[in-house]
Amino acid sequence: MDHKNSSELNLEDYDSDSNEDESVSSINACPLVTEKEINRKDDSYILHLSATSDASCNILIGTSNNSCEIFRLGENRLAKLETLDNFEHPIIGVQFSPESNDLMYIATSLGNIQLWDLRTPQKFVVQFTEKKEEGSSNDLKTLACFNASANNRLLTAGTELYKGEAFILFWDIRNTTLMGGYWESHTDDVTQVVFDPNDADKLMSGSVDGLINVYDVKHTNEDDALMDSFNTESSVEQLCCCGLLTMQSLMHIFEEVILPKQ
Repeated sequence: MDHKNSSELNLEDYDSDSNEDESVSSINACPLVTEKEINRKDDSYILHLSATSDASCNILIGTSNNSCEIFRLGENRLAKLETLDNFEHPIIGVQFSPESNDLMYIATSLGNIQLWDLRTPQKFVVQFTEKKEEGSSNDLKTLACFNASANNRLLTAGTELYKGEAFILFWDIRNTTLMGGYWESHTDDVTQVVFDPNDADKLMSGSVDGLINVYDVKHTNEDDALMDSFNTESSVEQLCCCGLLTMQSLMHIFEEVILPKQ
């Protein structure tokens, strides 16, 4: 597939120290509100985290022992609300639903994403997976990451290499239907898929192959959907939408995060 060429970055006129003091000051201005040590007998650790945006927020964590825990932040204190520990496979991501602080998506590596409701935590509400025979796990693609769109209409997941191809899969959240996928834009495991929080039709993906791709998911044809592709020349581990950035800010991030230190 012919990837669209990314704009070239000219670093010659960029002053790396121009915003450094302001950036450091902004970080130091954030005080620690509270903290909670999660003591575990099995020495497990936190791999994934999601939080709601309200003042008394819910915090969801996914751990290395295939369990999830939910906490409530109130009056600068963290209180545990629930533990979900009946997952048979590694958790690859967690996310609260954009529509409700009680709804949360939890994805495991064995090809499924479950929607849970804090008000009825005994069993998941619905499950998104590839359509296979009931009880069969044969040929299910191994998921590596997932994300729900800001309007809670689409769910997407990136996979590890499957028969030489890396997939980005899409589900319709309203009826749990697997809609299809893209599988030509990456040549190695897809490590991140992130919807633009301000544009539910725009999706970014990152991969071990070093590419960051941007898609317009209104298009079902992958060639039409691919808007831009940028080669970092290094394996992509995390992606994050930073909102509107000036070119100077973008260059500062590129220099500090991507370019090798001299």
